[in-house]
Amino acid sequence: MTKNKDIKRIYINLSNISTGGAVQVAMSFIDHVICSEINHDFYFLFSKRLYKEINKSHLAPFLNKLNYKIISRRSLFFYFTIMQPKKIFTLFGPLYSVKLLSGRDWITGFAQAWILFPKNKVYNELDIITRLRFKIIFWIQKAFYFNSDTLIVEHEGIKTKLQEVFKSKNIIVAKNCLNQIFLDSTNWKPIVIPKTEKFKIGVIGRNYIHKNLSIIPSVHKFLEKNHSIKTQFYCTLTSTEMFKMSDEFKEKVISLGELSINQCPDFYNNMDMIFFPSNLECFSATPLEALYMKKSIVCSNLPFNKNIIGKFGVYFEPNNPVSAAEKIASTLKKEINGQLKEAKKFVFSNFKSEDRFRIYINTILENE
Repeated sequence: MTKNKDIKRIYINLSNISTGGAVQVAMSFIDHVICSEINHDFYFLFSKRLYKEINKSHLAPFLNKLNYKIISRRSLFFYFTIMQPKKIFTLFGPLYSVKLLSGRDWITGFAQAWILFPKNKVYNELDIITRLRFKIIFWIQKAFYFNSDTLIVEHEGIKTKLQEVFKSKNIIVAKNCLNQIFLDSTNWKPIVIPKTEKFKIGVIGRNYIHKNLSIIPSVHKFLEKNHSIKTQFYCTLTSTEMFKMSDEFKEKVISLGELSINQCPDFYNNMDMIFFPSNLECFSATPLEALYMKKSIVCSNLPFNKNIIGKFGVYFEPNNPVSAAEKIASTLKKEINGQLKEAKKFVFSNFKSEDRFRIYINTILENE
């Protein structure tokens, strides 16, 4: 491959995709590229974790349609800094490379709530050393975002806030949405859940500090103490993550392990309700997924939830397990099938992956 050919390529950088919702967005993008058969010189850069996830999914047979390379973030820094490609699309940034030449068009997705909201509800829970470490990490990330000409965010509210930080950047909104795997049950894979007569409450995601999973044992306690409701909480943590949790957490919560994207719909199907105690997000897809699968979602009363799903969410006072237990109990006792059907239509009509992909592609191919 000649150097000229490398420069003319459009690089789709997915090398820093490793966990959580970012994996789903990446696979949604790949799925649409494969289905649309876009005839452009895209060259994909995968992380090892994303490549492994693709190979476990319905997309595995189509990998040979893509030009791709598996690369580490460390190698990527030198790869792009030396090569200086004309166009790079990084799904979620920052892009850890240094722009040395003019005329480069580097497009980067932004979803780092810590940069926009540094003094958030999680901040006060951190010790001084962790606060300092986070400040350094996010200062470095913020500096790398300045290399990008265009930033893509998931919500208008995030765009407004981001414009205060990056005043000269072109900022585009591509709303987070429902992954297309939820629309095709033929690609769903089952999960095994132990039988129980208790109410099953699902908590999907990783154990990042802002996800606030440590509140769950107290919520469990108050559900039984104040409302005489016996529940079983299920999470999707790895064995390593579970090992680090408190003994009380391990006693109250069963982990089903990390799920593949094809297993996510069945997780929702098996739950009576979804609990989402997160204290910090830009735009999580969990509320959308829960509502599309016609499951009530009890979540923190914070703008990143209320501004997205509005009346279809059940909101508790953040960090208050008594409030959370009360909202869960009252929701379990209600007949809300009609509202959940309406919620499913709301998600399907307003959060389509095709719309997000169209914005991505139009932005990437601009001036091509």
